[in-house]
Amino acid sequence: MRTFLNFSSSVPMSSKKDLWIVLGIVIIALLMLIPRFMPRLFGSDDMQYATITLDGEIVKQVNLNENRIFSIEERPNVVFEVRDGAIAFTIANCPDQICVNMGFIRHRGQMAVCLPNRLLLSVHVPVDNGNDFIDIDIW
Repeated sequence: MRTFLNFSSSVPMSSKKDLWIVLGIVIIALLMLIPRFMPRLFGSDDMQYATITLDGEIVKQVNLNENRIFSIEERPNVVFEVRDGAIAFTIANCPDQICVNMGFIRHRGQMAVCLPNRLLLSVHVPVDNGNDFIDIDIW
């Protein structure tokens, strides 16, 4: 019975070299994927925040590491939920409910919008400049 990695003398030398080359390429490809999935595997050291913007003005910044349900004073009929590092519109009085159906957002740069209520919800990593937080996204 012949196995995949059978290096007996019946396998020609060129086939062994080909196998090592393919194996090397696969290992390099897997190593290149590690940085892409590193934050998901080990968690991110960055504190992620969500910003709630009403009519272009920031009304609230929310730490995504603290699970809670809340609304903002300016729009008490819109309810947000923070759960497991993500945030979502959970209740809104808009007719189409697109914002609610968007679901949870958790990755930097993701946004959800409720147009009838003129609300923008975005996820970012804040930078402390001594006064307040600045939204920085580098693509």
